[in-house]
Amino acid sequence: MTSRERMLALLSGKPVDRCGVCAYTFDGFNNPHLRNDPTCADAIELIDAETEITLGWGARTESNIFLSASPEVSSSEESHPEDDHTVMRPTIHTPRGDLHSLRVRHEGVATTWEVEHFLKDDEDVERFLSVPYVRPRVEGDDFAAARERIGERGVVKIEMGDPIGHVAPLFEFGEFTVRAWREPATIRRLLDAMAPRVYDWLDGVLALGVAGAVFRLCGPEYVSEPYLSPAGFREFVTEYDLPIARKIHDAGCYLRLHSHGRLANILDHIMELEPDILEPVEGPPSGDITIAELARRVGRRCVLMGNLEPRELEFAGEDKIAELTREIMEGAAGRAPLIVAPTDAPISFPLSPTYARNIRRYVETALACGSQVAQI
Repeated sequence: MTSRERMLALLSGKPVDRCGVCAYTFDGFNNPHLRNDPTCADAIELIDAETEITLGWGARTESNIFLSASPEVSSSEESHPEDDHTVMRPTIHTPRGDLHSLRVRHEGVATTWEVEHFLKDDEDVERFLSVPYVRPRVEGDDFAAARERIGERGVVKIEMGDPIGHVAPLFEFGEFTVRAWREPATIRRLLDAMAPRVYDWLDGVLALGVAGAVFRLCGPEYVSEPYLSPAGFREFVTEYDLPIARKIHDAGCYLRLHSHGRLANILDHIMELEPDILEPVEGPPSGDITIAELARRVGRRCVLMGNLEPRELEFAGEDKIAELTREIMEGAAGRAPLIVAPTDAPISFPLSPTYARNIRRYVETALACGSQVAQI
């Protein structure tokens, strides 16, 4: 089977020749520059040739400020270098005054740290809510080109945030969690403002003709345990995400739900959304459920993706990586469809020699053992 055939068979509940094997987004299709990075080029060559790839593609959204194209709102940003990092200060100019954020990006680290968030007090909440909603134009005529580019190596993925995925990062996380417990009505006001925008944006993307795409939905982890109760998860995630799941499935696309951390007590609420893929399914101690128990509870209802912790790839020996990889595949075997994968991609470059050796050993082990635990 080709990687595309294998992915589609897994998503459709059909027999496959082996379980899926993926390196998350650590590949040369999503990050072509890695093919020329001497610290990881050998591993990338193997990953690109042999594993299941999900190629990221995104639509263009007109004048996008909080998913609105209102002419009453504008943005600006100041930035300057400091030592080994860059400091950025974005500002949103709303009808009720300015919202400020502060972000830091370190050289050689593939992420941006938000050290000051847009919403810091009640007045900032009202400033955010003062942003009028004007539906933005969503454009994109190159989805077919992305599908052609990935060919038989995999499928095309579209990233999106659900309403809580847009609301929670507006606050410092501790502030958000306290407000969600003490002032759920405030969080609902924000979710009620964002949800129609998210739904309209999704309708705009689906109208571009993206049948067969995998939508990676981010946000639910903000209200998983221990931050909120399972009841809070259902209130802030399931109820708002059901329309998203229906729209994605009605358009002939697939739902890949992303949620780090604990799953045991919110799994039933997640499965109400009928995800096609659940990831990154972290085991203890990062999560609270083993891959075997998770596979038993989920069964054939969706594909499980992930379970190999990046810290193991960073620090463990090669034999330990091979052992962990086999344990993951054996845990899901005969219970649930599986795409074994790291639970995240590396963010620090140059890549450490240990990680480079271990990611290669992981892929080689998974490919060698995958047919033994193929999901039937």
